[in-house]
Amino acid sequence: MVAYDERTQRYFDEHTPEYTPGRYSALVEFLRADATDGSSLLDIGCGSGSGLKVLVENTPVSDVAGLDVSPAYLDKCAALLPGCQTCLASILDEDLQIKVGCRFRYVLAGAILHHLVGRDRKESLAHAREGLRAAWSLVEEGGGLVVMEPTYSPRWLMSSLFHVKRLVSRVASGRITLFGHWNNIGEPVVSYFSHDELVREVAALPGAGKALEVEGARRIPWPWRLVGVTRRAESVVIARKQA
Repeated sequence: MVAYDERTQRYFDEHTPEYTPGRYSALVEFLRADATDGSSLLDIGCGSGSGLKVLVENTPVSDVAGLDVSPAYLDKCAALLPGCQTCLASILDEDLQIKVGCRFRYVLAGAILHHLVGRDRKESLAHAREGLRAAWSLVEEGGGLVVMEPTYSPRWLMSSLFHVKRLVSRVASGRITLFGHWNNIGEPVVSYFSHDELVREVAALPGAGKALEVEGARRIPWPWRLVGVTRRAESVVIARKQA
């Protein structure tokens, strides 16, 4: 299995998404109730570290680490959060556990699964499952895996989007936007889950307790409704690793 998609890495080196604190509200609420002072947390796909900063400032979590495939992101993360451990790696690296070196009370996989794309949707799902298993392996017993993903329905439309973006990315470089920056048919290629699919995949992890889930429904813009999008959400799914 490939370690990561180099085109996706280059894309995010040039386009740094900065999410609002509200995006982490469900996770903050969970950690305030569940974590203890000094709890550890690894953010897989930490980016610039802005999400970790929200968690450190608003929850008992303080022992934090960030993992990313981009050295530029890790430099930003270390500058934003002095003392934060950083690890240059992909969630799909075969030696991921060796590179990380330890397990954490909480592991966050935020908006990364839909970027683990393959040649088709079936291979992309296999990559996402492998990524979930890898993240799960870094959670200590009794801890939790937190998966945050933008989710959409119906599935057939997300499959069509995957193939359109794959085709366009072969003949044109860069982002081709439609009705706003985040709506595009170019790079990066993505393979989205529906909310229900995401819950099933997380719940299927070996030794996972009943998953907690929050489906933060979002408004569907009119162009999306016209092409058939019926459900859009910021989904948070949390699985506890049974001791």
